[in-house]
Amino acid sequence: MPLILDNLDARLRRAVQLFWLAQDAALQAKKGSARKDTGRRGALTSGQHLEAFIALIREIVAENGLPGSDIRTRGDEVTIPGYFRATKSWDLLVVHKGLLVAAIELKSMGSSFGNNLNNRAEEILGQSLDFLKAHERRVFGESPKPFLGYCVLLSDEPAAHRAIGASSPHFPVLPEFDRVSYAKRFALLCRKMVEEELYTEACMLLTPPGAGRVSGEYSHLDEATSFKRFVAGLAAHVAKIVALQS
Repeated sequence: MPLILDNLDARLRRAVQLFWLAQDAALQAKKGSARKDTGRRGALTSGQHLEAFIALIREIVAENGLPGSDIRTRGDEVTIPGYFRATKSWDLLVVHKGLLVAAIELKSMGSSFGNNLNNRAEEILGQSLDFLKAHERRVFGESPKPFLGYCVLLSDEPAAHRAIGASSPHFPVLPEFDRVSYAKRFALLCRKMVEEELYTEACMLLTPPGAGRVSGEYSHLDEATSFKRFVAGLAAHVAKIVALQS
C-alpha cells in the first residue's frame, strides 16, 4: 500500500506560516501582560506556536490508516510512564488498541543558539534513553517498538549559520563539529540520533522569519533530516501497524 503524503510541500509551508503567525500573536499578547518574558523568546515559550505542525502530523497519521481517536495531543492523554522517571508528556502520541504506536516531540529555537543547543541535546538524549529503556522493560505492555520522533524548527538567520570553533583541553573534538555552524551541529545531532537508533526519525527545519511569515519558506541541510523523510517514516510505521492489526 503506497504511503499517503499528498500536497506535503504546500501543507508544510502553511504550517510554517502559522508557526510564525502564532509567535507574533503570542508576543503581542505578552506585551500587554505583566510577564517579563520578552522578545522572541516570549513568543517561543507560549506553548501554542507548533500547533499547526501537530495538526499536520495528526492528519498524516489518520490518512495512512489510523483513526483520529487513536491520536492524542492534549493534557493527560499525551502522558506515558518512563523508566528512570515517573512520567513524560509528549506533543503527540498514537495509541491503537492498547498499543503505543508513536511518540513525537516538537521544538523550536530562535535565539541563544549556543546555550539552547547544548540544553536541547541533553534533553533529547535523556528522553530517548528513558523511552527506550521503558520499552525494553515492557512498561508499555506488549507494544512493538514504537516510532520515536523529534522535530525542531530553527530560525534561519545569520547567528544560526555563523561558523564556531570548539575547544577541549584534554582530547580532540570530533572534526565534524569544529568550525561549523549551530545549524549544522543541530543537523548532525539529529542525523546521529537516527543512525544510533535513539530516534526512529529526527527532523531539523530552517525557516527565515520574513519569508516564513509571507510564504512559509523553509529548508533543510540534508535529506537525512528533512521533514519529508520524517513523515514518510512515520507513515510507513503507521501503515505497518494497520496491516498487522487488520
